[in-house]
Amino acid sequence: MMAPEVINWDEASPAERKLLHRYVLVLKKRLQIDWIETFQQAFGARDNVGTGYEDNLRKGRVSPQKAYKLFNWLLKNDPVLASNVENDILAARSEIRPQQCLSWDAMMAQGEYSDVSLFKPEATLGMAQFARREAARGLKLKLLEEFYFEIELPFDGVMIAFRNYKSAWFPQLITEGSNILDVSQGNLVIPTNEGGIPDPLWEETETGKHGFAFLLTQEFDIGDRGPWLTTQKHGIPAEMRDQFARSVTDKSGKNWKLFRINLLFAQP
Repeated sequence: MMAPEVINWDEASPAERKLLHRYVLVLKKRLQIDWIETFQQAFGARDNVGTGYEDNLRKGRVSPQKAYKLFNWLLKNDPVLASNVENDILAARSEIRPQQCLSWDAMMAQGEYSDVSLFKPEATLGMAQFARREAARGLKLKLLEEFYFEIELPFDGVMIAFRNYKSAWFPQLITEGSNILDVSQGNLVIPTNEGGIPDPLWEETETGKHGFAFLLTQEFDIGDRGPWLTTQKHGIPAEMRDQFARSVTDKSGKNWKLFRINLLFAQP
């Protein structure tokens, strides 16, 4: 008999939990029992889900805990049916996987603009002091005006930063000499110096829109810098960008998140 741990029901999507319905229905008919008895056998006599719960199962609107119990009910009564459920889920995931292997542009299109905060040091404070700060209203800055970012990270991982100007993308330094950084869940200030103090950026000469992208991923070896993380005079070539994006997004689950922000620079 196969083990029931092949599918982690806590991580199963509603569409995947919906696949249980077909095989639960098969076994229900074979045992010649109604839905009330079916759920009592699967969940226990004390767990009364009431009438109409079959409709929830048909639509995948069952909790992960109840999906797990239904799967184990199948496993106990007919391991072949349980195996069919797992095979259907794995087959569905394999069909989705190629779509998750994204090009650079497709990965950038999934970036979220609402999660990056722009800050600038108070003009009255010295460069070594950042005890006070003000949220920059809007995204407009002047040339030579200093700024830095804050991001609330949902999980631990590696942060990789890039900067876009016109049609070119460049590595963006966020710590001393590097555009990659080991990070932990919670508030992140970038860039910083070796002491963890905000080390503001500024733009000297190029007016117009500059885009910043901060990729948080758990699928990147911080020791593997690669050609896409080295300085490119004319920007990172498109082929290298796509190679990098595919290496990050070619995973069965979305264990990455992209944060983006655009800044508009004008003459002082």
